[in-house]
Amino acid sequence: MKELLEILKGLEEVRSKEENAALATVVRVQGSAYRREGAKLFVTEKGSTIGNISAGCLESDVLEFTRKVTESRRPLVRHYGLMGDDELIWGFGQGCNGIIDVLIEPLETVNADLGLVSKAVETNSTLAIATVVFEDKQRSAGGRPSYESLPAIGTKLTVFGDGTKKGTLGHKLLDQAVAKDATDLLKRGRSRTLFYDLDRLPHKGKDEEPGIGVFIDTFAPADTLLVFGAGADSVPLAQYGKEVGFQVKVVDHRPAYATAERFPMADEVLCSPAEEIPKKMAINDRTYAVILTHNFNVDSTILAWLLDGNAPYIGILGPKERYQMIADKLARDGREISPEQSKRIFAPIGVDLGAEGMEQIALSIMAEILAVKNQRNAAFLREREGPMHDE
Repeated sequence: MKELLEILKGLEEVRSKEENAALATVVRVQGSAYRREGAKLFVTEKGSTIGNISAGCLESDVLEFTRKVTESRRPLVRHYGLMGDDELIWGFGQGCNGIIDVLIEPLETVNADLGLVSKAVETNSTLAIATVVFEDKQRSAGGRPSYESLPAIGTKLTVFGDGTKKGTLGHKLLDQAVAKDATDLLKRGRSRTLFYDLDRLPHKGKDEEPGIGVFIDTFAPADTLLVFGAGADSVPLAQYGKEVGFQVKVVDHRPAYATAERFPMADEVLCSPAEEIPKKMAINDRTYAVILTHNFNVDSTILAWLLDGNAPYIGILGPKERYQMIADKLARDGREISPEQSKRIFAPIGVDLGAEGMEQIALSIMAEILAVKNQRNAAFLREREGPMHDE
């Protein structure tokens, strides 16, 4: 989300100066790669960039093609084969052992769509932008009957979170199939390229050819990092949360601590007694809560409220014995924690890094939150079988 916000800001600056620009987006990855589908690189006509699509190995080549795209005003897809010795031929030496396809579009092609994304960010709504990125090779080669008109690369359809659509890919059944898949990808928080056989519509898209390749790019509100407690140890946690793309909210009952000056990186700082928090704040399944108040009774009150919601992560600072005391107190108050609720509680908090000091502990907490968010176990990558990223 942080990268997207920076790109949207860069777009506004380019618009105000009436300059040309281009947007490069990773639309398909096979095997391992540094970035996944949806990663973006915004390039102005003066050569300044925002974002990245690789570890720095592909950017120079993409920059050359963004110049061609801004001149021709026609989108194109650049294919990079980084499998074994192939990457030595390209000269990238990235070592990713993957195949990467990058869509490069001129500003006028993406201008309106990024405007819709900007509005979605402002209103905390969701949308998906579907773009044709691969032609139907069999039809193009004359191997199968062709329609009167096939959608060209760069043709777009926008699917909003409520199911409404804007634009068309040129075929009603194709629009229907893509919209259905877009809705599914929005729920999963994934972007990917799917292929559609025009003779079998409105079947769901598939990962492999033949067919027309459509990249479905999903956009959803940023997840929320909700930090209870505005002490010194909350400052680095709020900073890390903001750096990795969370919307950060800090809550504390002490006016001297709950200030915007102490948390300039936070999107919201709320001063409130624990008992009144439910009246002032809502949580959902995109909320990751961390309790760092260092106050037993306050922690107990906040935990009881959080358990009534559906936040997927509730982290509590302190040893197991302290958490058990909190759980026992809630049980005496008639709020016994169920086994299902326990799965969402992480106490002691953080990944086992042997962390010492506020910054290291905050890092271990943030690592654990990301692992839960991405449904991973935070183990060493060298012990993982298969690709580094989930398919």
